[in-house]
Amino acid sequence: MERHGRNTVEYARVVVPGGATVCGERIVVSVSNFGSLAMVAAENPGAYLDTDDARGEGVLDVGDLATVERALIVTGYVVVSEELLHTLYDGPAPLRKDERWPPTWWDRYFGHA
Repeated sequence: MERHGRNTVEYARVVVPGGATVCGERIVVSVSNFGSLAMVAAENPGAYLDTDDARGEGVLDVGDLATVERALIVTGYVVVSEELLHTLYDGPAPLRKDERWPPTWWDRYFGHA
């Protein structure tokens, strides 16, 4: 598990090594500092649009995904889709002042403060 510094809203990342998955690609769980939010990605956040895309590409097994999501849910986390996190956020985002790069919900709950 990696823990991040004080200037990030991502609390930690938990990595399931590729050798422990059916498809041989790692699974990355990002945990937010805010609330009990978690996001699951194949390989790395941003490598695929979301877990459906990764499953369609054959890099994420539905059973592995279910196991990870079940572990998160029973420990009190809400699993949020990566695709949803990349929709635009209209609240304050001090580090995203460049209009070419508008803030997203990823920035709010998992990016840098």
